[in-house]
Amino acid sequence: MTTTPSRRAVLTAACLLAAGPAARADHLIRVLPAVYTSAYSEDPLRHGARQVTVQLTFEGDGSGSAVLRFDPSRREGSFSTLREVRDVRARFRLTHDDHHAPKGRRVYELTEAEGKGSVREMPDEHWLLVTPAKAGAPCSLLFVDKDGKVQDVLMLE
Repeated sequence: MTTTPSRRAVLTAACLLAAGPAARADHLIRVLPAVYTSAYSEDPLRHGARQVTVQLTFEGDGSGSAVLRFDPSRREGSFSTLREVRDVRARFRLTHDDHHAPKGRRVYELTEAEGKGSVREMPDEHWLLVTPAKAGAPCSLLFVDKDGKVQDVLMLE
């Protein structure tokens, strides 16, 4: 295995250094891990799920599309029930939060996407994903009701 940086990595770094801090910050938004998953729980979490996964697809400006996967399957050893997994399509955007921003955390607001002729599965709920400044640290998924009150917090890695 070679330790020589790839041509693409060198060119990206050179462009970011030349473009200034705003472009570097924008680049950092897009290189976050794209998938966060909660630990498996014997007791159901939100919406009957025993495990929740959030998959993000960034569009470059701190916003994009997401899929929240609520998996109600039960696990015992190497066996698992195959219950219907519920996928909820959502849109997300980077928001400013006076509490988290000084600590280097980013807060993304996720709302269920509305497609043509589709009915929203969770019209009275949206989510906040709080990502840490330190790479590899767990993040938090907050379940927020229509009145803006946090109903539940779930740790994701």
